Amino acid sequence: MQLPILTLLFASFAVFVSAANHFQVLHAVGDSPFTVRGLITQLEKKTGSTGARYENYEGLDLSPITSAPADESTLYHIKIVQGQLELSSSIRLCHLQKAQLVDMITVHVDQTGVPFHVDYAVESKDGSCGNIKKVAVAAKNGFKTKAVFGKTHDGARPRLDQMTAETVTGKTEEKSFLQKYWYYILPIVVILALTGGEEPKK
Repeated sequence: MQLPILTLLFASFAVFVSAANHFQVLHAVGDSPFTVRGLITQLEKKTGSTGARYENYEGLDLSPITSAPADESTLYHIKIVQGQLELSSSIRLCHLQKAQLVDMITVHVDQTGVPFHVDYAVESKDGSCGNIKKVAVAAKNGFKTKAVFGKTHDGARPRLDQMTAETVTGKTEEKSFLQKYWYYILPIVVILALTGGEEPKK
């Protein structure tokens, strides 16, 4: 009995792995070149919802972030990469420093599951960059990132069966008996026309 159970477990694991979708996360400060920051893994749950897990890159260098920016206009960029797909977003570097590297990455996907936009955000109560604290202590543990996949939904659609025609004056036009039931009457007329023309058998 152990062999079927092991086979079932391996099959379940294979399905779990095949359902995983990986996205590489790159980052850069200012005009510096992008370097590897981490990995986002998208997981499809049995309920149909989508889960996500973020992992920091082991060789992550946070020294450009822990040092104070030259001015408040310095930007911090992230880029989500998967094959030919590249999605990017930016915030002010001092906001990330003030948030102690606690951030959130939201990848928006369409109804077919294809990503089309990424949002990057940190908690900033007043949006200011004043009194920036050093993030050297927080940098020892890397980013504390929450990754989320957001799926678009269809908007409300009109109920065509409840729509009524209106006249130029704006009043509702009352449909005649034929306009309401022509699709019932027409087949009956056709059947009678076809059967009525046949000669009676002797």
